[in-house]
Amino acid sequence: MDFQNNKEQDARGSLLFLHAPVKILSEETLSGANIYHDRSVACIRVDFGPLAEISSCAMDSSFSYAYLRRFVSLPSFIPLNGLDKIFVEKLRRKESVAFPQLLLEAILSIETHLAREMHDLETVDFAVVDNNESGTSLVWESKLPRLSLKVAQAATLGLLELLPRQLDPEQGKRKETFEQHLAELEKLVRRRRLAASTSTLKYAARKRGIPCKLLGRQHLLLGEGMHQARLFASMSGTTSSAAQKSCADKRQTNRLLRDLRLPCTRQVRVGSEEETLIAIEKLGYPLVVKPQKGNRGRDVFVKLSSPFEALDAFNRAHQKGRDVIIERYVPGTDHRLLVVGNRCVAALKKLPPCVIGDGHSTIEKLIDELNQDPLRDGFRRYVIKKDVDLQERLLANGLTFSTVLEENKKVTLRDTANISTGGLPIDVTDRVHPDNFSIAERAARGMDLDVAGIDFITEDISRSYKECGGAIIEINARPGLCIHTWPAEGKPRNVASKVLDLSFPAAGSSRIPVLAVAGDKGIGTVARYLDLALRATGRSVALALTKEASVNGRPAELNPRQQEQAPLVLLRDPDIDTLVTTVSLRKTVRRGMLLERTDVSVIMDRQVNGDAKQFATGLDVLCNATDGCYVVDASNSLALGRLSTTDPAKIVLVSDQANNARLEQHKQAGHKVVSLQWHEKAMAILLWSEGKVVASFNAEVGSSRDGRTRKNRLKNGKMLAIAAAFALGIPAQDLASVDHAFQLSD
Repeated sequence: MDFQNNKEQDARGSLLFLHAPVKILSEETLSGANIYHDRSVACIRVDFGPLAEISSCAMDSSFSYAYLRRFVSLPSFIPLNGLDKIFVEKLRRKESVAFPQLLLEAILSIETHLAREMHDLETVDFAVVDNNESGTSLVWESKLPRLSLKVAQAATLGLLELLPRQLDPEQGKRKETFEQHLAELEKLVRRRRLAASTSTLKYAARKRGIPCKLLGRQHLLLGEGMHQARLFASMSGTTSSAAQKSCADKRQTNRLLRDLRLPCTRQVRVGSEEETLIAIEKLGYPLVVKPQKGNRGRDVFVKLSSPFEALDAFNRAHQKGRDVIIERYVPGTDHRLLVVGNRCVAALKKLPPCVIGDGHSTIEKLIDELNQDPLRDGFRRYVIKKDVDLQERLLANGLTFSTVLEENKKVTLRDTANISTGGLPIDVTDRVHPDNFSIAERAARGMDLDVAGIDFITEDISRSYKECGGAIIEINARPGLCIHTWPAEGKPRNVASKVLDLSFPAAGSSRIPVLAVAGDKGIGTVARYLDLALRATGRSVALALTKEASVNGRPAELNPRQQEQAPLVLLRDPDIDTLVTTVSLRKTVRRGMLLERTDVSVIMDRQVNGDAKQFATGLDVLCNATDGCYVVDASNSLALGRLSTTDPAKIVLVSDQANNARLEQHKQAGHKVVSLQWHEKAMAILLWSEGKVVASFNAEVGSSRDGRTRKNRLKNGKMLAIAAAFALGIPAQDLASVDHAFQLSD
């Protein structure tokens, strides 16, 4: 080994006796906003032993090369497999890199690789090495916590295998290698592989801040509460089953297009060879033969010009007992016109795959070279399979896979231009004639589709179909979006965002307000009063407490596992428009807040018997997660100190002492204040805004049997609840009904 400095040389002796150079001591996940990040993270605490004192420079010259070859070479959607460029350059220049950073980057490389295997476009955008009192922790953003912890184990194994044997005496003794571990992870995520359009929509939703939950490989649940929408790949939740089935039936689609007086092909449905021959007599040549129901261009035969070809095509399309369609061939180029919300938003020209000879390569080699394109990953585009259909097409033209094409000779490999069989998408949106857009939009409306892919054949898309002819041959109720996002040529189109606009046309329209009551004891009381107050104003409210939950005052009946994640579960209830939840600031430090954001945070006083430092850290997390306003008692110095740089207009101060100096100053500045004082000859809860009383509420609580402490707690709960409702933006006049609701509860 080539040691670079004395410190590393001194460590060498102890390394020789090291039996486990890297140990994962503990692993955990923090859900929602947490002490590290505003989204869920995975966290492992690692013992690097003496390796913590040295760096990559302590290894021999092959270590850096082997590391980069192992982790950078893993296929991914992004350059360098997600590794930091500066980090990679340091390794290439054999500069010093600490082992914690080496392990963290290895973890990120595997996460990024597995995202590709899963067809997930979202990559890890947060990671940190945290050196704290308890040791070294590696933290990174995680969408699948259990998977992330398995990734950490694989990365640790992968790093250990690269160490010299004297540093890792266990090499060769482990039952599983890194390659085997990685293969198991790849197998695991492929079972959850997303459909291409689903992945594209999920990525676009996250970019726009739309809450998104996967319900399967093709199903997405978007939004919260009553603002939810479902998507099945690119098909909206409002698409009727009748419309979907009509599109799946090519014969029925053709009839509907004829009724709409739109250009389409002449068709005949046949079920036998005799009917096929009769259809040939009616239609003439050339012909197209295809299954009545099917997709991805399977068993479609085009430009047939003899009875033998037509009968052979019929038998092959009819193999599985399906009815077969015979139609007149329409000359021209295949185009896909994408209609979203009754408007054509993108257009493609689809070209069949082809190879061009160079004078010395076989057709098979030319196909292999085309398939090396990184975009042909089965997600953005597809490889050209050397299947029986391709072999037969070559033979029909006097060619085989071993044929060497002369220079510049072009051979088309498929009869059809389906992207799924290797075709190339070329964006032509800016060239489409308005008449051609118009018939596509009319076809989508006629089929009652929010999202539709119209397959249109014409000689020249820039000219009207009225001039140069053309025909709609199919309509897809669940069109692919990736072909418009990653065209082989032309301008990429953000069509996923257009699909999301159908359900969420405005910013913030996907979320419901979330109000969090945070602190120690008493948070449940305030949350219940807040639930009452909001329901009294006509809102549909879900309440999530530590051990119980309700929707509009009725028990939510969650099982124990659901109760642990009650806020997240209730956000998926389609009947609610507001969520009220309690937050333990100390548990937030240990587990995360579950939620990623809140609109209003009510911050309760800290109890003296708790860990003040942990409480303050949890408060930092809450404040970072709060998008809107804060409700704070004027005597809560800890919270007000944390909010010292916050816009005062976003803070509602509450106090049962009318002469509180902070409260008075806040009131004089015109900000919102809730106080307890005499008003119109009675003790009342007053709501102040812009220096004047805008509403008053009855301050009496409980019965005569209630003790003073309980009465004060209930009174304080009322004040904080009223303040939170006002902070949410509910007008003062709408809060008039709150008094009656409180009296009923007392």
